[in-house]
Amino acid sequence: MGLRSAECRVWVAGLGLRRALSAGRRAMIAVAVGLALLIPAPARADTGLEAGFIGRLGSFLVPGGYFFTSDAARDALDDALWYHEADFIRYGLGVGVAGVALTLKGINASSEFAPFSGNTQFTLLGPSVQVWTAPIGRFRPFVSAGLFAGHIKSDRRNISKWDFTPSIAAGVQFSLARFISLTASYRVTEELAGIDTDGLSLRLSLF
Repeated sequence: MGLRSAECRVWVAGLGLRRALSAGRRAMIAVAVGLALLIPAPARADTGLEAGFIGRLGSFLVPGGYFFTSDAARDALDDALWYHEADFIRYGLGVGVAGVALTLKGINASSEFAPFSGNTQFTLLGPSVQVWTAPIGRFRPFVSAGLFAGHIKSDRRNISKWDFTPSIAAGVQFSLARFISLTASYRVTEELAGIDTDGLSLRLSLF
C-alpha cells in the first residue's frame, strides 16, 4: 500500500512538472512573438531579392508558435511547439490583385527554438499550391494545399516516422508594416503514426 502511494505521488509530481514546462513554453512563445512585433520595419526600397528568397529565409528563421488541437497530439508531443514555415521556392501567377503560387514549402514545429531540432518535432516538406485574395484593408485571406513528406518525432512515445501526407491550411495575413506581417492559420493534416497533428499556427512573415 505504501509503495502504491509513493508511486502515485511520483506520478502526480511528474504530471505537475510536465504541465509547468508546457505552460513555460507557451509563455516563451508568446513573449518571443510579442518582442518580434516591436521590431520596426526597415525603411528601404523593395527589391526582388529582398522580397524573394532572403525574405522567405528570414521568415523561416523567425519562430512562431504551433498549438495542437487534438488530445492525442498534446499527449504525444506537447500543447505548443516553436513553429517555422517558409516557401523555399515560389512561382507566382498574379490574377488581378489576387494571386496563385506554386511553392516548395517547409514547415517545422519543434520543442527547441532552432528549427529541425529537439526530441519532439512535426515536419512537413513538399510542394503546395497557395491561393490568396485581394487585400481587405490590412488583411489578406489565403488557402494552401499540398502533398508532403511528413515526419513526426516523439521521444515521449518512442516514435520517429516519415510518411507522405496531404495537408491543407486556411488563414489570414495581417500587415503590420512595410515588410512584416502577422500570419495566423489553421492546418489540417492526415494522421502521422496515428496522431492527429491538426493545429493553429501564429508567426511573423517577412516579405
